[in-house]
Amino acid sequence: KSHLDFMQMMTPLDSKVYPERMGQVFIINAPKYFVHTWNAISKLLDQKTRKKIRLLAGPEQWRPELSKIMDLRLLPRHMG
Repeated sequence: KSHLDFMQMMTPLDSKVYPERMGQVFIINAPKYFVHTWNAISKLLDQKTRKKIRLLAGPEQWRPELSKIMDLRLLPRHMG
């Protein structure tokens, strides 16, 4: 609970202080249970920030998405 309280306090502050610092965020290979965690966390973010964050499952989902914006050969070997 204290972690959630901290995030609720910090999220509006980050949005005001660093409004456009983030381009895109891809959360990849997250375990299935993370969807529930993400649903709770994402409610704390403003809509503009939420739109910049993509939650993608395995390589069949993230490889096509990442290949649109970067050369996949730049990824660490352990990511495939």
